[in-house]
Amino acid sequence: GLLLVAGEPGIGKSALLAEQARRAVTTGVRVLRGVGWEGAGAPPYWLWTQVLRDLDPAATSVFEHATARGDAAEGRFRLFETVRTALAAAAPLL
Repeated sequence: GLLLVAGEPGIGKSALLAEQARRAVTTGVRVLRGVGWEGAGAPPYWLWTQVLRDLDPAATSVFEHATARGDAAEGRFRLFETVRTALAAAAPLL
């Protein structure tokens, strides 16, 4: 499964996730992190690039390969499927 945490600034999202990450690590679950960028200039899929880099530093090349050929919709599909496969293979993760 996938859980996305969203909400207004200051309501405790970061504190909630930090506590869950601390608990996960103590039980042997690997924790991957990605932080969204609200300003202009972030590359496409920046959050997922960070998550994959935590998983495997070489895995970020998946974005270049998945979107380099074919039309945009097909590239996005290949990209999302590659990310899903990588995360599922490394489970359990937080």
